Amino acid sequence: MTEQETFYGEALACIHSDGFEALARAAAEEVLARRLPLGSVVLDLGCGAGPLGEILAKKGFTIWGADVSEEFIERAKARVPVGTFVQGSVHDLDLPDANAICAIGEVLNYAIEGNKGPKSLEEHINKIHQALPSGGLFLFDLSEPGRAAGGVSRYTEGDGWAVGMRASEEGSNLIRKITTYLRWSDSTWHRSEETHILHLFDRDRVIEILARTGFEVSTSDAYGVVELPPHHVRYDAIKR
Repeated sequence: MTEQETFYGEALACIHSDGFEALARAAAEEVLARRLPLGSVVLDLGCGAGPLGEILAKKGFTIWGADVSEEFIERAKARVPVGTFVQGSVHDLDLPDANAICAIGEVLNYAIEGNKGPKSLEEHINKIHQALPSGGLFLFDLSEPGRAAGGVSRYTEGDGWAVGMRASEEGSNLIRKITTYLRWSDSTWHRSEETHILHLFDRDRVIEILARTGFEVSTSDAYGVVELPPHHVRYDAIKR
């Protein structure tokens, strides 16, 4: 299987919006700390339900977001009505010019349509480089080999929902099996399942691609106070 047929459908999008947006919100604060000019254009690739765009739009930024999930796009449009949001694979869409580009939450790891691994990553980094001015920011994170070594399981629950996840590594891919339980308005519970496949990228290789493309790059293991798990790497790339 190389492409995800069901990807952040209604149940998982609802749960993610309620309980898993801390990373995007922390990344938005990192963008604000750059003190970009008022009205700067920020591209939010893999925007989800729009938490990063919501924070930046309230500070006067112009937001353009994209996500492959129709459910996420509808939520982002309602949440950030002043933004522009399009549905589609970030690997296939033409990108408008921007002052900063974000891809928060393993966005470029996901084996969605158009992402065929390392070659696609390099092509996408080149496309992002072309959309930025000199000094423009590309802020993103990627998982690398070892992210789910030996297998990882996690269970989380919130008000009216629960989600269980099992992850393993097969070759250069991470396989994440997700089971969700969501309480509907009539108090019945709905169960759904998704399988997400992620290409894993070695950080030294990513740094080499960024440098060759024309970025100055540094790495970190957190967005502000929100720490990333082992083998999940933050990249700050500035166009030379």
